[in-house]
Amino acid sequence: MVKSFLKATGAYNYAISYLHRIAIRYYKKRIKGDAILRATIEELNRMGTLRTHYGHKELKDENIVLDLSIQLAETIKPLKERLQIADPNYRNASFLDAGDPDRIVLRSIKCKKGVSLNIMDSCVRQVLSVGGVPVKGDIHMMPFRDKSFDYVLCFETLEHLENPILGLRELSRVCAQKIFISIPWVKKTRIHESNYVSTSEPATDRHIFELNQEDFAKIVTHTDLKITYYKEIKLFPKILNPIDNFILRKFYYPSFFPKFQFYELTKEGANA
Repeated sequence: MVKSFLKATGAYNYAISYLHRIAIRYYKKRIKGDAILRATIEELNRMGTLRTHYGHKELKDENIVLDLSIQLAETIKPLKERLQIADPNYRNASFLDAGDPDRIVLRSIKCKKGVSLNIMDSCVRQVLSVGGVPVKGDIHMMPFRDKSFDYVLCFETLEHLENPILGLRELSRVCAQKIFISIPWVKKTRIHESNYVSTSEPATDRHIFELNQEDFAKIVTHTDLKITYYKEIKLFPKILNPIDNFILRKFYYPSFFPKFQFYELTKEGANA
């Protein structure tokens, strides 16, 4: 109703611009207040693929680039920490990044043996252009033998799958030790209709299942995996201004998640 009113009055574009300016201010505040986060984002920028991260498009809006930068940097931090605990020599281990569009995470952890799986040709080409090893394939049915990789990564991808349980089982099948996953944080699980957004984005880019922590734990019970670590990754600092807080919660968070869920999953029988 609000969107229709703004469009009818000609104020929609101004309202979106104002909303994005609020978000940008808080993203920048988050980065400014965290030296480690700032250094990691600077490193990601030097890799040269942040704005083309998704392969099929170039990101031009500052709020989207900042959102992605924080999300990636804050995912890499616990990933390195958990890998260091699991194996101090993890850089010599074999990795699969399922859903990887540009090898940016594999480059960040400096692994020597990494494979990037993606279903989109544009992402396969991008991984190849940065010296990676791309494989075109579907997570539901991956072209790898059992236990092909020591560690499997799958960040911001599970929510795009038609069958997340089958996807988790496939990730487990090709993994020998641990799987690291991130998904959007939602208070209540959401299942989207196929036409929930009108967009020119590829169909594989749209969300289907957005699982809250409780429901994600339930689907994990349908696999041979167990959750051995969980962390909520916040993208914004604490917002004290009640007006900004209301505006972001009401109009920004439905499209841009305020935080993400990071999981470590360990195969039954493997060392936790």
